[in-house]
Amino acid sequence: MMNTRRMTVTVTMAAAVLLIASQAMAQGFGRGEGRRRGGRGHGPGQGAFAQLDLDENQRHQIRAIRSSMREEMREPRAQMRALRQQLQQLWSADSPDEDAINALHSQIDSLRSDMREQRMTARGEMQNILTAEQQAQMAEMRSERRQNRRDGNLQGRRGRRGQDG
Repeated sequence: MMNTRRMTVTVTMAAAVLLIASQAMAQGFGRGEGRRRGGRGHGPGQGAFAQLDLDENQRHQIRAIRSSMREEMREPRAQMRALRQQLQQLWSADSPDEDAINALHSQIDSLRSDMREQRMTARGEMQNILTAEQQAQMAEMRSERRQNRRDGNLQGRRGRRGQDG
């Protein structure tokens, strides 16, 4: 009975790993295109703002918000890594403790929610720096991105940046 359960957990975990790996490879995992690894894009989160005609003061304010955000998110990111590592250890146990796994998932969900709230606050601060015309341009870009996603053209936020079509 225990052997069957262990085998079921092992097969399920292996299937999940294969699914995640295949998706990552299909998306060009690790190529660094437009993300933090110095690809041809605008860098993390700069794409839309780089398309606006920002003056030097606006660029400076946005850089300051991003820098502050990077510092504020350092500790929550470290906490998230630690929680995920604990979760991985729980799952790899001979008999995973479902209660402990559920408790960790709750902690991860709570931390993820807090981090999302911080990002939305920073986004609002950056949005407030823009002129009315720039805000309208930003809204149009978001609308186009949403439409592209609906149409199956996933060249939005997580797509490849810096490439034409």
